[in-house]
Amino acid sequence: MIGGVPFGIGDHLQTISSSGLFLAFVGIAIIVQILKSLALYISQAAQIFLSTALRIEIQDQVVSQMMLMSYSQVSTYPPGSLASFIDLSQSAQDIVDLSSNVTRAVFMVLVYGSLMVSVSPTMSLFSLLAVGILWLILSKVVKKIKQLSFEAAKAKIFLWRWTVEFLNAPRLLRIFNSTDNARDMIKRARDSELIPERNATVIDAAIKPTLEVFAIFGAGLFLIAGYYLAGDGAAVAIPGLFVFVVVFYRLKPQIQAFSDLRVKLARILPKMEIVADFLRREDKDYEAISGEEFNRLESGLIKWKGQDLYELHHYLRPLENVA
Repeated sequence: MIGGVPFGIGDHLQTISSSGLFLAFVGIAIIVQILKSLALYISQAAQIFLSTALRIEIQDQVVSQMMLMSYSQVSTYPPGSLASFIDLSQSAQDIVDLSSNVTRAVFMVLVYGSLMVSVSPTMSLFSLLAVGILWLILSKVVKKIKQLSFEAAKAKIFLWRWTVEFLNAPRLLRIFNSTDNARDMIKRARDSELIPERNATVIDAAIKPTLEVFAIFGAGLFLIAGYYLAGDGAAVAIPGLFVFVVVFYRLKPQIQAFSDLRVKLARILPKMEIVADFLRREDKDYEAISGEEFNRLESGLIKWKGQDLYELHHYLRPLENVA
């Protein structure tokens, strides 16, 4: 077997003793694992930097949008809702994490898929059909999660609104004896956010066990169907079936990664839709900023009732910072 290794490597390996080969392969395995850990760390560090940069950029855009709006335009938003747009925009960094996980999953699917096709093209076709059916079934679940996430995102705006406005007016709440009403309004807004989030999380939690049952049931079904279809050649076919089942089961985490992508996008996109609507420029008014920067008054430039404001400014300057 070693002699069949190309590029003359096999001939060289035949000159090494069995114990030497064993130690060499152990050393290679250790080096590969170290390189894998190093590559994983570099990938995660790059992912963290990229996601943080995206979060900073999108939140800067939200704040800039607020500052550029005209007074009449920005006054249409309650102060608390403006703060909620900044909070919702941080979900953009999750898209980077999803992209990184899906990229790794794509390469793993290509590798495991090639192995499955090489073992049994027919069973690979049936596996693809089963995965497609499961994908369609999960589409309804994902749609429900997206609906609940949109309800939670809209409720979060009201939660920020009431929380900021009421906590910034503690004296008025007590003067008008409205603390109980304020507490109830904040509680209703908080429940309107948390209950849909809870329901979406419960539905999301059921997806992974469902995929686990699907994988186990599918693996068992492949073994049984392959055993009966093989007939007299079952003894010869069983090793290949076991290899196929092992590869199929190793493919399950990658299928889970694509499922997680759909679910997390269903929870992120409603928030990003709200932020994108706020960042839209077509339906908003902005301040017309032009002219030169104002630095100081000049003598004779502005007068009021015959009094030069420049001289009045210097006359009042000694009275600055007087308690």
